Amino acid sequence: MRILISGGGIAGMTLAYWLHRDGHMPVIVERGSGAVSGGYGIDFGGTGYDVATRMGIADQLVARQLPVEAAQFVDENGEVYASLHRDLVDRISRSPHLGLMHGALEDVLAGAIAPDVEFHYGATITAIEQTSRDVSVTLSDGTQQNFDLVVGADGVHSRVRELVFGPESGFAHHLGYQVAIHHVGDRFGLGAVRTHFTEPG
Repeated sequence: MRILISGGGIAGMTLAYWLHRDGHMPVIVERGSGAVSGGYGIDFGGTGYDVATRMGIADQLVARQLPVEAAQFVDENGEVYASLHRDLVDRISRSPHLGLMHGALEDVLAGAIAPDVEFHYGATITAIEQTSRDVSVTLSDGTQQNFDLVVGADGVHSRVRELVFGPESGFAHHLGYQVAIHHVGDRFGLGAVRTHFTEPG
């Protein structure tokens, strides 16, 4: 089958890898320019690490892991009230547990599918029409193509979901949480740690 995947992030590229391996022809359309940013830090282990091993990319990810030895939880005064060390996490999870930048994982995935998967950067889906035989898709550059299947892997504010099911306002519900993540230089000599501060509201 010829399958269009909207979104060239972690989910879209991983799906494309397995579809190609299963004999299908995945095509990815990605609104970004193709340049991978650093993104944010992610915890990568367990099932994710197992899948990366089966894809043959685990060693590349190990080589690009962040040099973080512990996660520290601090109060409003910056005082540490709890700490979770990496060796303990590895023992609990019973498998390697990697700290990665989001962009590092995307970069390794892009390398794994590069020779086999067609990529269209700088484009989005503007229209989807289901027919009795296939799915007709119009891209932002005006081109129209037909696919056997369209998969929306385009994130929280999915354009594909909006085109197929209607406005996001009918489905999205704020859960009352906000997260801000930022990489900073170690000007205070804290060492290889990741610091967490959480407060209500």
